Amino acid sequence: MSAERRTVIIPLMGGLGNQLFQFAAGLYTKKFSSRDVRFSLDGLLKARNTSRYYMLEDLLKKSDMTVRGKFVLAIFKLGSFIFPSIWISERELSDFPLIRVTNSTKVLIGYFQRHDYVDSVAAEIIQSMSRSNTFRSVVHASANNDIAVHIRFGDYLNDLETKRFHGLSAMSYYVKGVNHLQSVHNYDQIVVYSDDICKAYSDFTEAFGPSEIPVIAKEGSSELEDLANMSSSKGLVISNSTFSWWAAWIGTQLHGCNVVAPRPWFASPTAADDNLLPDEWTVLSRELQP
Repeated sequence: MSAERRTVIIPLMGGLGNQLFQFAAGLYTKKFSSRDVRFSLDGLLKARNTSRYYMLEDLLKKSDMTVRGKFVLAIFKLGSFIFPSIWISERELSDFPLIRVTNSTKVLIGYFQRHDYVDSVAAEIIQSMSRSNTFRSVVHASANNDIAVHIRFGDYLNDLETKRFHGLSAMSYYVKGVNHLQSVHNYDQIVVYSDDICKAYSDFTEAFGPSEIPVIAKEGSSELEDLANMSSSKGLVISNSTFSWWAAWIGTQLHGCNVVAPRPWFASPTAADDNLLPDEWTVLSRELQP
């Protein structure tokens, strides 16, 4: 069977966090299904309120990408009505789509947000980042004795449908998370990160009150700079964001980071609460902002 015939296409979708989950799914498929994997940019469409772009930079080589367009993907989709294994799509949050990959699979589509997929290729992910000129700074950052607090606003705040599905965490969750981390370790400072840094800093400091250690706001020049700074912090209170999740996972792998994560991950309890939250993280219930 030729390499071309053995190739599985994974369309990239979403922002940096989701694209990293899809990258991990590709590594998993190569490792456990012995299939070649190519990534497609056809899933990066402009949504109602968010533009999504390719974010993996040189984490993928040109040979890892496919130039096959939407027309070819549409042909595969039609073919799947006769041969279902051609097109494997993630059905729901509790689904294990990667175990359904066969020698006839052509397209594998989903978000693949499972820590067990990622953990199974942890060494490969770190090695790939280390070889990347763009991501090398993330995995080579020196550990710092900060508590990083990542507060996600954006469409979680401004888009009613997104807010209804994901849920916007009340500041009480972040306060509980920081208090927990301070009860188990002495940190030098608390650093707030956000896609709306002024609002996040104002809301957090008002809810947290007087602090014995400095509380500062940090706005990186890029998502990768924020990812490097957050993942190298010894303590991390994450939001229900895949970007936040990756900072915590990298920090856990490389620095033994103490992570606090929210439950439920979405507005209502789902399988994501088990899929995304490793046993070594501290999980705290979160209240939602109205």
